[in-house]
Amino acid sequence: KTSFFIYFQEFEIKVFKWFENEEQLKEVDEQETRAYAIAIANFEFDKYLAPFELEKNKDWLNLTNYITLKVLNKLQPISKTITSTALLFSFNQTQTQTQTQGQDKINSVNN
Repeated sequence: KTSFFIYFQEFEIKVFKWFENEEQLKEVDEQETRAYAIAIANFEFDKYLAPFELEKNKDWLNLTNYITLKVLNKLQPISKTITSTALLFSFNQTQTQTQTQGQDKINSVNN
């Protein structure tokens, strides 16, 4: 199982598709994203949505207002993917590159 963080700008739309053979979500191209954006603007997906408790919206905003792009970048792993199992790195990836990325990550947290 894998997951990842997504930081959205206001009104930003991101569309992902599930690739079963890789068991991974991948972002679709710009043309397909635009097609979904038009469908969203036309409320075509609303009939598939569950009701949202508006009284919970204040709590949600209070919690999520603390998550900035800077905070997110400090929290997420170098690979930008969170997995439930350890990943095996390719032998083509040098240890030096991984160490440099790790040190950059540590430096960004300390700054």
